[in-house]
This record gives sequence, C-alpha cells and structure tokens, in this order.
Amino acid sequence: MVNTGREEDQLIGVSGPDFTGVVVEGAPSAPPLEIPVPPGETVFSGGSSGPVLILTGIDETLRTAETIPVTFTFRDAGDVTVDAVVSAPLRRTIDRYLREQEPGAN
Repeated sequence: MVNTGREEDQLIGVSGPDFTGVVVEGAPSAPPLEIPVPPGETVFSGGSSGPVLILTGIDETLRTAETIPVTFTFRDAGDVTVDAVVSAPLRRTIDRYLREQEPGAN
C-alpha cells in the first residue's frame, strides 16, 4: 500500500466477493482493522516487516497465481479495488491462525 498524500491514512477494511472476512496475523479477534499508512511511505503486506492479511471464508479452491478482486477501504482515500494475486500458502501463518481459533486458545 502506498500513501502518496501528505497525511497519514489507515487501512480500515478489506472486502471482496470471494471471501467473507479478513484477520491480521497475530490478532484474529482484534477488530476493527486499523493499519496505519504513513504519508509518502509504502506498507507491504506479508514478509518480515508488514502485516499479514489472511482472507477467511473462501469457498472455492484457489490456485497460486490466480487473481481475485480485493477492495481495500482506507479512512480517507476510500475504496481501492485491485486484482490480488494468490500466493502459495504461508504454512506457519495458517497453522498459527488455526491454533488461535481453538477453544481456550486465548
């Protein structure tokens, strides 16, 4: 995500027709989604330095390199829809998310 403005913005929502929700790795039960995007900076999703967004409620099998429409909602900039490329599963991320969903995991 790139903020070309002069003021900080925040990613406050992620939606799309192919999934029902989104969680940020390490904080599945901490709504609302609020990821700061400082002015003149780029925030990467995933990797070692950025938040990992996990799309939930996907009914179809997705294949690596396939694209799905994802709408990012920003506090000030509004909605931005992109065709997101499906990446290979992040096994550690998915396993951690599933463990946190188990009863008594809190």
